Amino acid sequence: MSEARYALVRIYEEKVPKQEVIDGYEDTVGHHPEDAPAAITLGLLYPEGGFDEKAAVLFENLGRRAGSDRSVVDAVVRTMISQNQYEEAGT
Repeated sequence: MSEARYALVRIYEEKVPKQEVIDGYEDTVGHHPEDAPAAITLGLLYPEGGFDEKAAVLFENLGRRAGSDRSVVDAVVRTMISQNQYEEAGT
């Protein structure tokens, strides 16, 4: 499922201005803060839009959540694998 999700995100990013994509993910995370995959995707998009500080804050919050919410760790691993970063996901 996550492979299809990232393929859809890539297609969407090609068709829509980067800021609109970021705005969409901000809206999703704002309404569903428990959605770790959306938050991770947003954190990865922020630097591409020039929002390094927002990415840092978002990932710090996800890091704190990871201590008590296994779904955050699972989402990070799935994201890394989906982006073909197998070695980093295994460490």
